[in-house]
Amino acid sequence: MLSLLRNYSPFFTQSVQPILDVNDLEDRDALHEFITAIIPVLRRKIDRDLPVIMAQGALSSHFVEEMIKFDTTLREEFFYSPHGTEPSQWRGLTYEVLVQNNGVFFDSWLGAEKECKFFFSMTITSELL
Repeated sequence: MLSLLRNYSPFFTQSVQPILDVNDLEDRDALHEFITAIIPVLRRKIDRDLPVIMAQGALSSHFVEEMIKFDTTLREEFFYSPHGTEPSQWRGLTYEVLVQNNGVFFDSWLGAEKECKFFFSMTITSELL
């Protein structure tokens, strides 16, 4: 998704943005509107894949790490926030996924993180002995 945004960013800023500006939509950012439009697609994919991800502890840990990177890139590289929302107020996809379903994924992810931490500390301890 980030590759798609990077590749088409010039198109949105150079070709689409002038159309918005001419039509009294200069307060809208064409690239941000595109990002806003694709986020529901990402959410559907995430929602569909979440049961498989939850069943694999290490995968859920990696998944959250990648989502955090994705949110950070949207904020820092593309200066993204949905229209009408201050950049500091947009919590990102990571927040949405971790709190959806009454925190079921959060509990699963946190358990996997604790298990990985325990396994890592046991491995280090046994290597030192």
